[in-house]
Amino acid sequence: MLRINPKRIKIRILLTGIIICCSGVAKSNPPGEIGKNQWIISFQPGINGIASEFTPSLSFLENEFSHEPAFSFDMALSHTFGKRWETGVNLTLSKLKGSSDLPVFSAFGNHAAFLSLYQAPVNYETESKSLYGFIRYYFREFTSLSKKKNRIDPFVEMGIGANQFKTRLNYDEVPAGEASPNIFKKGQGYNPLPGSSAQYTAGAGTLINFKQNWNLILSFNMDLINSDVMDAVHNYTSEGDRNHAKTLITRLKVGVAIPLSSSVQRSDYYMPWAPGH
Repeated sequence: MLRINPKRIKIRILLTGIIICCSGVAKSNPPGEIGKNQWIISFQPGINGIASEFTPSLSFLENEFSHEPAFSFDMALSHTFGKRWETGVNLTLSKLKGSSDLPVFSAFGNHAAFLSLYQAPVNYETESKSLYGFIRYYFREFTSLSKKKNRIDPFVEMGIGANQFKTRLNYDEVPAGEASPNIFKKGQGYNPLPGSSAQYTAGAGTLINFKQNWNLILSFNMDLINSDVMDAVHNYTSEGDRNHAKTLITRLKVGVAIPLSSSVQRSDYYMPWAPGH
């Protein structure tokens, strides 16, 4: 009569479980490595500025300001899927600024705030925040990891969302006889509510993994804002009609992307303590 030893059965079950767990570890991403089916949070400080304004007929307008680079900050939460795709939501906080030594605006004589202007240096400052969803495509598969070299993953992305901003236009110095340097402001104090417009974005960049539990992310974006008041000045045609121009903003960003969860990949991924390594 065959006798079954309960202790041996328990030991075999335990060993089987350990082998299965080790096999799973052997297929896991190295610490910090981006893989498919992962949640990722990223932080990207950078600089941005107005590049141009153009009309719906794609006629680019002459810049009325000398636009200057200003600070921006992006925070995104995303999730990878498939072997090359990532989708998520991005929050951008930024400032825009510029100046003009001799203001000549198409709004002069057409907008209530520009019926008369002193010929004196002026400057604008805009605070903007946007929230948009994006989808990103990587040119390399997540599973094609090189075990000896730093991994570089170039990508392109597109997104759509909304932008809210408040802005003001001031003289550099208070003109004689005036109580304030302000010419026009929106979304500040008791003035009209902040501006709100649709935003479309397109960009390209690369993700660099240094195998030290973190990833460097570099990117360049172009944001299309469906408003011409990002520089605090409306735009008009020579006939005195609003031309409904749109604003093109460029952003250069660098930051870190941090995986929030591990993912199971092909067997060409490894961990130092995995079987066979």
